Amino acid sequence: YPDQVLSAIAGESQSINLSINSMTDATDPNKVNGALVVMEDISSAKQIKDLMYRYMTPEVAEALLASGDTGMGGKRKNVSVLFSDIRSYTTLTEKLQAEEVVVMLNNYFEVMVDVVFKYGGTLDKYIGDALMAVFGSPAPLENHAWCAMQTAVEMRDKLAEFNQQRIANGELPIGIGMGIHSDEVISGNIGSSKRMELTSIGDGVNLASRLESASKQYGTDLIISDNTYKEYKDRLYVRELDFITVKGKSEPVIVYELVGIREGCSSIGKPLTEKQQQIIENYNQGREHYKTPVAQKLSEEEVRELLTKVEQMPEAELKKLSYNVEQQLEYQLKKLLYQLKKLSEYDPKNLCEADKLIVLLQPEIKLLKLEGIKNLSEDEAKLLLKSKVRKLSAADIQDLQEGEVKKLLEADINSSSNPKIKRLKASEIRQLLQAKIKSRASEEVVEMLDDEFENLGLDQVKKLLSEVKKALEPKAKQAFTDAEREFKAVLQIDPKNKAAKLHVDRCMLFQHQFSDVLNWDGVWNLTEK
Repeated sequence: YPDQVLSAIAGESQSINLSINSMTDATDPNKVNGALVVMEDISSAKQIKDLMYRYMTPEVAEALLASGDTGMGGKRKNVSVLFSDIRSYTTLTEKLQAEEVVVMLNNYFEVMVDVVFKYGGTLDKYIGDALMAVFGSPAPLENHAWCAMQTAVEMRDKLAEFNQQRIANGELPIGIGMGIHSDEVISGNIGSSKRMELTSIGDGVNLASRLESASKQYGTDLIISDNTYKEYKDRLYVRELDFITVKGKSEPVIVYELVGIREGCSSIGKPLTEKQQQIIENYNQGREHYKTPVAQKLSEEEVRELLTKVEQMPEAELKKLSYNVEQQLEYQLKKLLYQLKKLSEYDPKNLCEADKLIVLLQPEIKLLKLEGIKNLSEDEAKLLLKSKVRKLSAADIQDLQEGEVKKLLEADINSSSNPKIKRLKASEIRQLLQAKIKSRASEEVVEMLDDEFENLGLDQVKKLLSEVKKALEPKAKQAFTDAEREFKAVLQIDPKNKAAKLHVDRCMLFQHQFSDVLNWDGVWNLTEK
């Protein structure tokens, strides 16, 4: 008799599994001498089940319990996080009584959570009118990103049905925004001894929340990150919205609007309307034009023309530059430092991973005085720290662990004792400027440039970069003009398309005020106007 309740005289009760077996006489099988009653206390197990049923389907909970891993302990897991939030919630509820708001939210969440459970998701928490769901924790889910995206698209469909009923009842329809990001998080039972919650935390969770908030700025109901999109791109209809940095994050992320799922890939897949297809086509074409200045290069003919021009310039003319040399060098060094900081994404205790990145950055890495890191043993790295990087005692050096060595090397890069731009040698400045010029020339020109650089003075190299900048600027402005045309075509189809309007405004701005063509990377900071 499984899952029975045993009540004590004092009024206490326990959950038990009850089994009763007859005891036969050893000499006479037909004679029963008594019965063996076994009561198994399952109160703790039942409490765990009841807790898990709040967050996931009984099937998922039972599978977890059967595996022996309830997922309650904090662990690193690769998951997909979905945030959804009701739009204009204050306006929607300001004329409702508190009881009416509760009924509305309960009805809404009932529909949405059913969809989350349908695709194997776990309900992490409610935050007022917002919902957070995790796919891949506590139960592992191999295709968690795909499940999260199907959930979001079906939530969109279910919301349309939900709103039809609300309108029929004379109530206002509900609008929602959603954001999905796939990443590594810390997942488990987190909290104090007085109260614990089964939840997930980490940068991956924060970014999913930021993407949901960003959906308001772009006028869309569903934004996904590149991490979520890339493995399932052939199953989806999307438009690449932007390349952005969100509040609280320095690393940019490519974001997409998930328009729909392709027919045949899922039970909820369906073809796009003609209007949707045209919007995606024009918008994506606009984005291609918009990103063109990032990788624009000069042809061999254009480079040779600039070289001839610079070689014939009088010395006074060479001093007139269209850019600030110090700012240019500062930008390049910062870019190298940023790449070094990315080491934290690898195993922080493995110095060999640092070696890999340093190999990729040769020869520019020499400018950071870190050429000695390559292929160092642990002891050699400690000696390098002692002699070049930080003033530590012998005991401090000896106590350093491998991961700490790497961290101190990184910390030194950003310390006030680092070589500043003004302390760079002329030869080092040449290397940086020449590297920037070569990055803006076509492949067949690079070898020719190496030969030409030997015959140029430092002032001529500086001036050549200045001329490269001037030559690239009209190309960039033309790209923004072409992009503006495509985004305006989107607005002709959908005048309320906020993402297209944002890009039109930027394109118009850049056509008149675009002074950093050498370093522009296409990233838009959402915290800026």
